Amino acid sequence: MNKKAMHSAFAILAFVLAFVVYSMTVQPSVPFWDCGEFSTASVWQQVPHPPGAPLFLMIGKVFHILIPFGDEGWRINMVSVVASATTVLFLYLITVMAIRNFRRDDSDDLASSIAIYGSAFIAAAAFTFSDTFWFNAVESEVYASSSLFVAIIVYLMMKWNEKADDPGNEKYLLLIAYLIGLSTGVHLLSILAIFSIVMLVYFRKYQFNVKSFLLMGIFAVLIFFTIYPGIVQWIPAFLAGHSAGRNDAMEYSINNSVGLQILAVAVIVAVAYGFWYGYKKNNSILKLATMSFLLVLIGYTTYTQILLRSNANPPMNENEPKTFSRLSSYIGREQYGNAPSWPRRYQTEDYFIQNYEKKDNAGNYIYGKWTAPGRREVQRDDGTTTTANDWTNINTAGELTYLWKFQIQHMYFRYFYWNFVGRMSDVQDAGSAWLTYDKSDADVLNYKSGYKNLFPARFFALPLLFGLIGLFFHFKRDPKMASVFMVMFLLMGVLAAIQQNQQEPQPRERDYFYAGSFMVYAMWIGFGAFGLIEWMARKKMQTVAASLILAVSFIMVPLNMAMGGWKFHSRAGNYLPFDYSYNILQSTEQDAIIFTNGDNDTFPL
Repeated sequence: MNKKAMHSAFAILAFVLAFVVYSMTVQPSVPFWDCGEFSTASVWQQVPHPPGAPLFLMIGKVFHILIPFGDEGWRINMVSVVASATTVLFLYLITVMAIRNFRRDDSDDLASSIAIYGSAFIAAAAFTFSDTFWFNAVESEVYASSSLFVAIIVYLMMKWNEKADDPGNEKYLLLIAYLIGLSTGVHLLSILAIFSIVMLVYFRKYQFNVKSFLLMGIFAVLIFFTIYPGIVQWIPAFLAGHSAGRNDAMEYSINNSVGLQILAVAVIVAVAYGFWYGYKKNNSILKLATMSFLLVLIGYTTYTQILLRSNANPPMNENEPKTFSRLSSYIGREQYGNAPSWPRRYQTEDYFIQNYEKKDNAGNYIYGKWTAPGRREVQRDDGTTTTANDWTNINTAGELTYLWKFQIQHMYFRYFYWNFVGRMSDVQDAGSAWLTYDKSDADVLNYKSGYKNLFPARFFALPLLFGLIGLFFHFKRDPKMASVFMVMFLLMGVLAAIQQNQQEPQPRERDYFYAGSFMVYAMWIGFGAFGLIEWMARKKMQTVAASLILAVSFIMVPLNMAMGGWKFHSRAGNYLPFDYSYNILQSTEQDAIIFTNGDNDTFPL
């Protein structure tokens, strides 16, 4: 088998493995949480909760039409199955390209091919069976499709890296810009890839020094803010005649409204003129910048679907975004409010305060003493007493402890360990299962659970170990590219968790936010396998040795993860959400009004 054929064979195997696994474990009908809402909105092209997902809804409708059989909820679930299997395929391709980027020996011998493509397959298979991604892959939520956009964008980024010295290489960057705009119709996760893309262009085209690196960072931030909130929030708001973040109930003068609308149109026209001028003067940078802006904007126009369908008055028409003004509020998620960067514990309701002031068994405050602004007197760090009408120096240590213990450890690293170490239970807030664990904790968590025999699910930290080996190996062999992926890993992971400033308690687990971060780590698992092959066959790549190491790696990581997670990830035969909502409907009289509480009561109905 030649090199190209082997590459194709492993790529097909990665896709087929993921597609078969997810098809076997997909929910056969409507799932809980937002899935019921998205399924209904897809089938009847209705308007779901802000900020909407118009592209996902249109793709869901295509699947609903093209699959002429089966439960309608299952048909929309298949969007995630296909998207996830395709994401796994692209992760395989990305890993191959990342390994090739630092290999100076581009030989075609069998051992080298087995090492490269087999290691990339290990990465793809590990991601296939990772906890968070598997969960997203078998239900009609936006996160599987969002991961696909990230994977395609990273693939194009790596493709540009290979073709950066060829004429016409800009087409890859332009396609990335369009896909980033298009992805906003599913989820905003892809926008976080901008920093890694800019960094890669910098490393590939410019000489590294402190000054140029800082300028690159500033440039990346400007691009990010141009897209979000620039294009995503400000353009619709200005077309509506008011500034972003303003409430519809507020009054605006006619002059201000018209002025902002003119400003929005003027910006778009100016960018279009900039492209024409750059084309006329053959200014490649101006052409690239202006066309990228326009392509992001064109991709973003999927939100036209929300305007059109809202004005059609469908039964589900949340927030009724019929005008640019209401659409601006809808896209900006104004009804949810904004979380400040400081303080970290900003909620003033007792529901949250009781957790802010939790004590351990010794009676010590877990996060430090906290009180809401204006509620009662508190003690400052310096020992003085004051009312909490402002946050200046009030219990800074407690705020930082809360940031570290809850928002970083509990709301990110706990999920990271779920994916690559193991999981104690499927009960809310359950921890990770390391090599050793407190059996009494496990018994309490899984008490009277129907899934008690499935937990703890332990991977013996082998995926974590392989990823750490791969991370070290990547930085040793290719520090610039490793830095590019590290930025992506952090931005889509722990830094995203910090930015969200999530409050305790949460109504559900939030690990789906961080699938992009876990995808990067899965790539490093593949690097770990490749690094072991290079280390154990340093002088000459031996075919038998490479094959044996890959076989053992597959058993220790992907197969290990599959065996540990299959039973509690499989939703085959799970009709509980459908039956639950069906029974509620059967208990009511004709034309009855049903009062529901929360997503799981409302959305399956």
